[in-house]
Amino acid sequence: MGLFDKIQKPSEGGMLDKVSTAIKDKATEVKDLAEKQKSEVSTVQELAGKKLGAKAKLWKQEDGLIYFQSDPQTLYEVVGFEWDGARFNDVTTTVGKESGKQKRKGRVIGATVGTLIAPGIGTAIGAAFGTGNKKTSGETTQTTTTESVEAETVATLTLRNVESGEVSAFNFKGMSDKLQELQLFAQSAMDAATTVIDVQPASDPYEELKRMKELLDMGIVSQEEFDAKKRQVLGI
Repeated sequence: MGLFDKIQKPSEGGMLDKVSTAIKDKATEVKDLAEKQKSEVSTVQELAGKKLGAKAKLWKQEDGLIYFQSDPQTLYEVVGFEWDGARFNDVTTTVGKESGKQKRKGRVIGATVGTLIAPGIGTAIGAAFGTGNKKTSGETTQTTTTESVEAETVATLTLRNVESGEVSAFNFKGMSDKLQELQLFAQSAMDAATTVIDVQPASDPYEELKRMKELLDMGIVSQEEFDAKKRQVLGI
């Protein structure tokens, strides 16, 4: 039996087949996600805290649920957003400018030294050295300016894991333009979630009202919506 006869062909379902299948599945997953995201809205924000400097891209589905680009399978509902707004610091800059007359000194000393070294020629050389010494006398004028410079601030986005129910707070830092973008993103997610809520009528009106109170506590419905439902259920 020759050397080539000893080499066995990979069996069906072997390692190569598994790798090929995994690659195809991943390609299909990426393609499907890209197609799905055509109808979704995204925002890119900078995480603060332990992940300082890390960029996070969030996507919002049409139903208001959001997910991170790094983990599109885990869906969250937005239950809160907190931000104190832009903050500015006063920065003072002082610039000094010196004005006055300049005068030369040291020409005689330079010439004398040159004469001692080599009379005649040395005098000319020493005089040349003497012309390099200058002295300025006058006043220094200072200009002070103060301007407001925006500083980075931190906003907190509170999310509830749809599957596990776990509530987590994510801190984002940045300038006001980026955090305002995040604020609008969060608000639109909560608004979208509110429009798709379908509260099923319960046999007990108090159970229905209890469920609405839970939605109010989650931040999914507003106080006005809860009060309207309360009046409807109680008939007042």
